Amino acid sequence: MPFGRRAALPQERSQLAKEYKESGNKLFGNKQYEQAVELYTKAIEVSPIEDTVELAVFFSNRAACYHNLVTPGPCITRRAPDAGN
Repeated sequence: MPFGRRAALPQERSQLAKEYKESGNKLFGNKQYEQAVELYTKAIEVSPIEDTVELAVFFSNRAACYHNLVTPGPCITRRAPDAGN
């Protein structure tokens, strides 16, 4: 575990998770998505299970990174319905 001992207090784990998230946010802003994924994953791993709202944010941020890592495919267009139908 990155905090140097086997079990840290929930407040310490929560603070560390937030620091990972903030660093991930900076990387995300610089379009360094792979590195940001690593930090959001660390945030998820150290965050106390009771921090459900924060965990949801970490998972959401990581999902946004994965979304941005995908190479866009061809556009899908919708055809307008015929006026006569």
